[in-house]
Amino acid sequence: MDMCHGQLLPEHLANILLDSLLQQKRVNHVQLGTFAPCATSIRLADQHHVGDGGTALEVGPLLSLTRLASLRLVDMKVGDRDCAGIAALTQLTELDLRATSVSDTGVQGLSRLLRLHRLDVTWTQATAPPALSSLTNLHMENCWVGGEVALRVLHSTRFPNLRELHMSMTQFDDAGIELLRAFCIDSAPDSSANNDVVKCLTDLTNLRMLSLKSTEIDDAALPLLQSLKGSLTSLDISGNNITGEQAPEQSWGRSRLHHLRHK
Repeated sequence: MDMCHGQLLPEHLANILLDSLLQQKRVNHVQLGTFAPCATSIRLADQHHVGDGGTALEVGPLLSLTRLASLRLVDMKVGDRDCAGIAALTQLTELDLRATSVSDTGVQGLSRLLRLHRLDVTWTQATAPPALSSLTNLHMENCWVGGEVALRVLHSTRFPNLRELHMSMTQFDDAGIELLRAFCIDSAPDSSANNDVVKCLTDLTNLRMLSLKSTEIDDAALPLLQSLKGSLTSLDISGNNITGEQAPEQSWGRSRLHHLRHK
């Protein structure tokens, strides 16, 4: 019997039972098939695997969970090839791939997830998120970011609804650092390839939370951050080279900012 359509297993109960089985490492293909019509959330960690043995994630069984809205695969052995299967779960609104082996190759394949709101690729090899205008919450902490990826991550035409951007402890190559500094420039020569980049952050009018902790930004970034004071309510720039000569509290003046960390 289809337990969900037969109303014997409500959605919230299916999620609880499935989580319990995963914690006990007792889930298999058959059980996943049983939960398929009703489960909307699944959380896996490094100690779990789905399938008939081995330590790597087998995406096949997950494809039966077509109603999944939330999928967390923290520290799982998930690679780029697995992303193709994950991209078939088109109902996903939340995807957590922290500390997995995915890179840009796999992450770009997630562009089919048109309902995705929250994406976390912290501690991965990804240097750019998929171009999804639906994203409202993006975590790219402890990632390596180059010049091109800065444009992809922050360009408003790609992420017009972005409300939270977390890039704490993100590492930048020389080009990436120059692009971040270019954000602070009010104007640039027409010949500059950075013209579009300069406008990226200021065009993110829905951005409410920004974390740039330990990203090696300095006082030169403050004018850029000031340009966001009309929208931001939370800003973390602690662990950086802010000297205090331009006190952030004074430079922001009256704004909507409720939470500021800079030391």
